[in-house]
Amino acid sequence: MINANDDKGVLLGRWSGDYSGGTSPTRWTGSVPVLRQWSRSGMERVRYGQCWVFTGVACTVLRCLGIPTRCITNYSSAHDTDGNLQVDRYYSETLESLPDKRDDMIWNYHCWVESWMARRDLPAGFDGWQVLDPTPQERSDGIYCCGPCPVKAIKEGNIDLKYDAPFIFAEVNADLVCWIVDKKGSRSQTALQCHQVGRSISTKSVHGDKREDVTQHYKYPEGSAMEREVYAKAGLKNSVLNSIEKSLQIGIKHVQAVNGSDFDIYVEVSNKSFEDKDIGLTIVAKTVTYNGIQLQECHRKTSAFSVKASNAKKEVLRLKYEHYGQHLSEHHLIRITALLEQKGRGEVILHERNISLSTPQLAVKIIGEPVVSRKLTAQITFVNPLPITLSEGVFTIEGAGLTDMQEIQSPKEIKPGQEVTVSVSFKPTKPGLRKLLVDFDTNKLRDVKGCASVIVRGKNM
Repeated sequence: MINANDDKGVLLGRWSGDYSGGTSPTRWTGSVPVLRQWSRSGMERVRYGQCWVFTGVACTVLRCLGIPTRCITNYSSAHDTDGNLQVDRYYSETLESLPDKRDDMIWNYHCWVESWMARRDLPAGFDGWQVLDPTPQERSDGIYCCGPCPVKAIKEGNIDLKYDAPFIFAEVNADLVCWIVDKKGSRSQTALQCHQVGRSISTKSVHGDKREDVTQHYKYPEGSAMEREVYAKAGLKNSVLNSIEKSLQIGIKHVQAVNGSDFDIYVEVSNKSFEDKDIGLTIVAKTVTYNGIQLQECHRKTSAFSVKASNAKKEVLRLKYEHYGQHLSEHHLIRITALLEQKGRGEVILHERNISLSTPQLAVKIIGEPVVSRKLTAQITFVNPLPITLSEGVFTIEGAGLTDMQEIQSPKEIKPGQEVTVSVSFKPTKPGLRKLLVDFDTNKLRDVKGCASVIVRGKNM
């Protein structure tokens, strides 16, 4: 009932970047406005959601039903449609992305919920946290749903247990394999990344706003004997055992990347052999969405050089705002792909890395004495970090026990470096520790966030 794909569910998902006729997923600051809109419209599906919105709404609904639930974020989350525990990417010899018949991809992150429940339909030992994924990705028994599946079953490789264990197991364990396809259609494997998927699996700590790492609940340490045992139980080959360390290796590093600024990307080529090697290197930068869809190539560099034996050489790609600015999605992601070829040997190696561009947070200041039913004012400040003028700005605020969702228009134009301050008033309705959440979206910059914690006293305190 959370996604609207099969019934009169709450949310309709969209990942195209066009959110006309609805609300951009990044603008939602809480699940209550989503549920209220759905209820007041006579159960008309609410437009639009993405994984974190589906997860937040599911968490609220399940908690209202009395089921202990928490939100989970899996960084580098695999979407494996055929269950082979492998996500394949295909490129031409000039690093152009080639289409694949399957829809396998790796999301920069993906969210789901865990709910604590008994599993009397399973053998003993699988009570406790269960994965439930409300985002409509694949059909399960003809319906867009996923789970419940015991977290313990994922960790131990029991992928025959209900429900959807193979898909969830792949989300945290799949390998990334990259291929180069020549003009004749022949393909050669250029990269095997066995430790990229399922990193820093996280939830919010019950002790505050800190991140709590729960990766150890889903998988054993990478490369450990227990990890190999789990792969064997799942009936899958552990690619790590069959990977051979090559004499040439690539690493990609970068300085802090801030949206609106120019920054450098460093590609280091290491020669682990005892002979000099002549190298051809191509570096390509492309904008991508958080769910792995490649949008637009924004810069490329090709070079040739020699790397001495047991030595390394760095190449620098300077990425300017004029290269990437107009191509960015609201997720602010750039994928760097480096292709290395040893001349005369035909040895080809490919390496990729996603770069998340940071944006400055909104400054939120609370003015007044926080008491139930007494007027408070939030002062919100934004500074334009981009070298272009922004327009169509909208601030959205919401806070449980503080205020329902409100929207405030910004000045018509915000010039580069210009500071804008708006004020909004509200009266708290509940005492205790409360949090005001603020989102800011414009025509060229979206998903700018800010928050402020408020301790509200009761009227008679």
